[in-house]
Amino acid sequence: MIVSSEAGGHDLWGWTGKPGLVPDVADIVSRRNPLVRLRPGVVASLIGADPPGLAETLAGGRDRPLRELADALLGLALSAIRSSPDDELAPAARRWAEQADRLRARLSDPRTRVLRPGGPEELATIGLVVSLRSRDALDEEGDTGEASSSLAARPIPLAAHLSSVTGQARGLAERIGLPSDLVHLVELAGRLHDLGKLERRFQVMLHRGDPDRFEASGVPLAKSGMDPSDRAALRRARELAGLPPGWRHEALSGLLARTLLSRGLVDRDSVDTDLLIHLVQTHHGRCRPLFAPGANGSLAGWDVDLREVIPGVEASLEELLPSSLSFDWEGPARFARLCRRYGRWGLALLETALRLADIAVSEQAGIAESEEA
Repeated sequence: MIVSSEAGGHDLWGWTGKPGLVPDVADIVSRRNPLVRLRPGVVASLIGADPPGLAETLAGGRDRPLRELADALLGLALSAIRSSPDDELAPAARRWAEQADRLRARLSDPRTRVLRPGGPEELATIGLVVSLRSRDALDEEGDTGEASSSLAARPIPLAAHLSSVTGQARGLAERIGLPSDLVHLVELAGRLHDLGKLERRFQVMLHRGDPDRFEASGVPLAKSGMDPSDRAALRRARELAGLPPGWRHEALSGLLARTLLSRGLVDRDSVDTDLLIHLVQTHHGRCRPLFAPGANGSLAGWDVDLREVIPGVEASLEELLPSSLSFDWEGPARFARLCRRYGRWGLALLETALRLADIAVSEQAGIAESEEA
């Protein structure tokens, strides 16, 4: 059941039934690109009292410039939080204050946005939203998104990455108590989740945008080993490879998973095809239920035996790969079916098992390299 945070009835320890604002976890999550809501109830939920002057400033702020109003409200909110006894200050309040501090320091930066979600007439009840839309955030969602998700401290072969994620996904699924058929399915999703990275242009990008380097290597990569802080190099590698902005390897991974299942090239006993495709396509948090335009389009194959990345799969990429990847209009209906079949939270849990396995393996690759250095 999902209810408004104003309905109250809950605190840190569970259900209370008492009225009052319940903190919204979206307000207190730590973000690399900070965002805060400036509203009396939000700050009150962090410090247990209405912050002095915040409501009055909001009520009288209709005609003030948004950045000037945001600066005044951030100052009042930070003052209220810092004047609270430190031993009573929840860690959530400290996180909120850290983000508010960063935003206040950047209010003159054009990348910082101040929004009035409800319009001037609702300012006093809805408040403001202040967020930082950084160049890094734009890059990750745009032209360097795929390169950014394929970074590690050193080049990682695709076969090694898939094998590690498979084991990690199986272990996570077992530890959270999933039934054996779902453990098997999450494990299979781990084996197939990055198959879309085999696309030729994607591999050239992972080889620093150099086709000769790619041809000489002959090793399909999962991670490029490029410096994640060098955004210009990431964009250049993508452009040199000819990979269009918005292209997503997860979309192709989902198509290849479906093809392998339909041809009986992987074990499909008791496999929920809908769920397998969904987990593969959502392992970077997208495609719920559609990819953005640009995730699809033309495809470029090359002569690679899939046994090099998935032992036992006797097929080549070229014989499985169509000339183009069309928009997956089945996504919304598939997502609705899965929500009914597993429940919304159940489906989110299954997605999380694969996503965390992928994240953990990628982090371990970086840690191992730094320890060797």
